[in-house]
Amino acid sequence: MQLGRRLIADMQCLQFPCRSFCALKSPGYGLGTTLALLSGVVFASSSVTLSHPHVTRGVATPDGAAVWTLFMGPVRAKRFLVTGEEIGAEQAADLGLITSDALAAGDIAAYDSYSPREYRGDH
Repeated sequence: MQLGRRLIADMQCLQFPCRSFCALKSPGYGLGTTLALLSGVVFASSSVTLSHPHVTRGVATPDGAAVWTLFMGPVRAKRFLVTGEEIGAEQAADLGLITSDALAAGDIAAYDSYSPREYRGDH
């Protein structure tokens, strides 16, 4: 748990001049899921699943426990972290883990409403 907290604290100290975006197109597992969820805006294709399956292999997930608990509360997070159950993109959006599950292959229009005007080129 301490390692997970330190990872998040270190990432929150990073200062980016603009929003960080993450576009998930394939399943996310473990630390990869954690890093994706720490982005400012997270889009995912409808086929994406997220999970922390470590516990099914007898390993604890300090990073997952810290991040998932932060985003969905301890009761919901325990369900997924203890069972290793996968979360589909639609459910992840409903739980507030990702911004949108509407990412279509090659569809940049979904990003426009979240990106600052000066980065869109329409100023």
